[in-house]
Amino acid sequence: MSPSFEKDGDKLAQWLEGGFLEEQENQEYNDVFNDLEKIVEVTDTIRPPSFDKDKLFDRLMRSREIDQKGRSVRMWVYRMTAVAAIGLILMATLFFNQSVNIENGFGNQIVHSLPEGSSVNLFADSKITYAKDFTNERSLNLNGQAFFEVKPGSKFTVQTELGSVTVLGTSFNVTSKNDVFSVACKTGKVSVKCQSKEYILTPGESVSVINKNIMEDKIPVESIGKWSQEESFFSQAPLANVVESLSAWYHIKINIDQNLLTEKFTGSFVHDDLDKALKMVFLPMGLEYVNDDSKTIAVKK
Repeated sequence: MSPSFEKDGDKLAQWLEGGFLEEQENQEYNDVFNDLEKIVEVTDTIRPPSFDKDKLFDRLMRSREIDQKGRSVRMWVYRMTAVAAIGLILMATLFFNQSVNIENGFGNQIVHSLPEGSSVNLFADSKITYAKDFTNERSLNLNGQAFFEVKPGSKFTVQTELGSVTVLGTSFNVTSKNDVFSVACKTGKVSVKCQSKEYILTPGESVSVINKNIMEDKIPVESIGKWSQEESFFSQAPLANVVESLSAWYHIKINIDQNLLTEKFTGSFVHDDLDKALKMVFLPMGLEYVNDDSKTIAVKK
């Protein structure tokens, strides 16, 4: 056995345990570890082979009981195996914990297909996040507004900061932004959980939480999730929902009396002309607004 193997093996073990090494030696082992990290990054999209972590750990532990005689080379191999195992476990953890982020900017909407066949129509200034292994557990996080068409199958859950929605196969609209949370069922049946309560919605039913106040409504099914690239449509929608949609589409801030947010709005607003959109929403409701070409709109009675 070459003495250098024993020396290198002992120094690797010392480095792994955080012991003191000469600066040059410490840098060499840091470089090796950095190379391992790069391997993990390169194999980011490769599914790691299956392995039994418990059996691998038992094998590593049993290696400590090997007789000391002629042990140095074997210990070097075991230590390198341990490093490789750590890299493999890290790679597997990174793979399975990775998430997919779909984010939409202002003044736009996109349709995104989920891995298991469901689709999401994502409104402006909205974001969804879900695990790469989405098919096994159909759950995602939403910030903003989206219309979902869910492929029948296992439980499908939309999580937001203000509440959650669970379905098996249906279509529905969800808004969750700032202090506004709203769910409307278009087809099938959805379960909505918010403020420690559960609401079962059927087609044409909606539940909204606006500034912690809960509102249950019936709305025309055809108006649910009815957006186009040119216009957004609403029917008996809380004004809070309309204000959030306007703000998201035009990248503006709307200052409005909180007491007005529960007022109902039926109508639409265009997507290509801010002043026209403001007129379409606020004038029919008898509200005045000030648009001084800044990003802040003041609305009052």
